[in-house]
Amino acid sequence: MLSFAKCSAPSGLLLGGGGSHSADSVPPDVSGSVWLGVEKPKVGATIKLAVKVDGKLVGEDFDRLEAPLEAGYGFAIGVDLDDYAAGKLAEDW
Repeated sequence: MLSFAKCSAPSGLLLGGGGSHSADSVPPDVSGSVWLGVEKPKVGATIKLAVKVDGKLVGEDFDRLEAPLEAGYGFAIGVDLDDYAAGKLAEDW
């Protein structure tokens, strides 16, 4: 689970299985995406992303790999936010 307390996701963060990360400062009106991917996943692998702001769940995503990945494809999920500090999800991207 990723937990963000009024912050933005660090670029290029690499977590081990079951890993988590938190940070604590970002100015208001900063938007962006939080993406989580699995390198070389096996069929049946699951991935879950939960984004919290001030302890409140503001966005989440989950997926299970049902078949082997085709060449050139990845296994990833994400949450888009209009304002990290306020925990406002993006309407459309």
